[in-house]
Amino acid sequence: MSQSKAPQLSVIVPVLHEEGRIGFLAGHVAELARSDGVDVQLVIVDGDCAGSTLAALPDAERAGVVGVCAGPGRAAQMNAGARVATGEVLLFLHADTRLPCGAFARIFQVLGNGLAQAGAFDFQFDAAGFPYAMLAWAGRLRSRLERCPYGDQAHFFPRAVFFGLGGYPDIPLMEDVELMWRVRRRRLPLCVLPDRVTTSARRYAEEGPIRRVLRNFCLRTAHAFGADPAKLARQYRPHAGDEDRRMVP
Repeated sequence: MSQSKAPQLSVIVPVLHEEGRIGFLAGHVAELARSDGVDVQLVIVDGDCAGSTLAALPDAERAGVVGVCAGPGRAAQMNAGARVATGEVLLFLHADTRLPCGAFARIFQVLGNGLAQAGAFDFQFDAAGFPYAMLAWAGRLRSRLERCPYGDQAHFFPRAVFFGLGGYPDIPLMEDVELMWRVRRRRLPLCVLPDRVTTSARRYAEEGPIRRVLRNFCLRTAHAFGADPAKLARQYRPHAGDEDRRMVP
């Protein structure tokens, strides 16, 4: 990922205690950049003030990586990453999500031809079985009907559009939903690409797929009726500590 000039695209990844997967993630982004022929800057924003995830980044993956420590809170971290990023386009990637082949080229295709000023990808889970396939199908349908893809679908924006929207609201939950609502209110064209990111199903596996879906639905409904995002965050992960709770996927 060359940094001899301003990159075409910056991938911003908020992390917290992701020492075990950070090397793979950096290699994944670098390989996609090479295969698509896109100059990509990787910005890793560590929610641990000691920089534990950044310290675990293998030497072979450090070239071209911008590391930032911003304290816990996914929205605040993504905004901090956006402020130091220098790419023409900003892509926000969760640490447990993998992009599809050709992702960067597809982003420039839809942004370049005027089809979108904001976007995301369809998604699938990294777990096999009918329940996960069905949940992913329902999630893809929901995001297209509502025009509100979630953050684990890898939001992307031209830099100017993202900052024009005010970035992610600094709340502990539903920051992705709030930003997509801003996109809709301003009637900006949004494209949900059919290419699928692969995201972790671990929360669903831990809690049970149906129970997790019902919890998410109730939280989303409560948020729509004005519930306090801090209280919703405590319900989203009731057994997590405050630091981990603010980094919900």
